Amino acid sequence: MVIPFIPLGWLFVALASLLMAPYIKFMRRFIGWLSTKDKTGFVKKAGEKAAQLYQWVGDPKRAAKLETILEENSSSPGQPKRNEKQ
Repeated sequence: MVIPFIPLGWLFVALASLLMAPYIKFMRRFIGWLSTKDKTGFVKKAGEKAAQLYQWVGDPKRAAKLETILEENSSSPGQPKRNEKQ
């Protein structure tokens, strides 16, 4: 019987960085960088789930901040990036 190996450590690191993004500036930059590199939209979906978790806990300020981080750095074609000139 073969048991699939799932590196849960990396999963927990990614989850922790999403949850700490509204608090730590380095994490905000890291999540922003990840969302620009992500072509599948997985980081944005995970960020939305983390924002829902913040809403459930009763911290709408952090949920809004996390959503703002993801919206500013999402790579959608046709929209200029934050630092690009129009």
